[in-house]
Amino acid sequence: MWRRQKWRREWITRFAERQRIAKRWIALIDLVDWCAQSTTAASDDDEMKAREVAYRRLAESMRRGEFEHDGRSKLLYLDTLITSDGAAPCCRLTREQFEIAFDLAATPPAPSLPLTVLNCCWLPRELARRWLESHGYRWSPHFEPTRETRSVRADEFAGAKKPRPVPPSREKPFWPAARAAAIEWLTENGCPAPGDGNQADLERWVAEWLEVHGHGASEPTVRRHVSRWIQERRAELNS
Repeated sequence: MWRRQKWRREWITRFAERQRIAKRWIALIDLVDWCAQSTTAASDDDEMKAREVAYRRLAESMRRGEFEHDGRSKLLYLDTLITSDGAAPCCRLTREQFEIAFDLAATPPAPSLPLTVLNCCWLPRELARRWLESHGYRWSPHFEPTRETRSVRADEFAGAKKPRPVPPSREKPFWPAARAAAIEWLTENGCPAPGDGNQADLERWVAEWLEVHGHGASEPTVRRHVSRWIQERRAELNS
């Protein structure tokens, strides 16, 4: 158990470090800090009150299901003791699960909000942006992606200009699992049509899936794989 927790703790640390660059996910604790700092002056008391207001608004949004889409939670929950599939210390926090934590926190001598749960949560960047704007907060440039300093592989750069098939022997071992997840997405949502924007949605979804599972790939690489999977899915439907 100690080794599993240690591995999960290291996984979460690596995930957080990647998000300092990619910013595909925003930690709720960072969101709360920004809400407090952007709406108050230098007074520590005012900032503390603003932080409490932000936490409470987030909790209310969670209880109302604002962080769900088509009945599915978009809220990522990272904890060393929690894992959804045994492979990564993450799961999607549902409204029902949060209600349980909320009720437990409301029992004295616990605080009125389950801060331990809230501080383990992450939101997709665009959902975090919409939440801030809908509650009267400004968006912070700090939450925008930063330029990655590592070099882009030559084959990925070429793929951005002229996609070409990648021999299976050269593919990273996580791509078959990513393909299975993408095919499930296509089964539920249908194949994208020209100009409807759904391919871009799937590309973002796959990039998110890779991040959550501890992998990474450039946008051209994700786009190349997604395009191939869509063609394969269409061929399967037409056969």
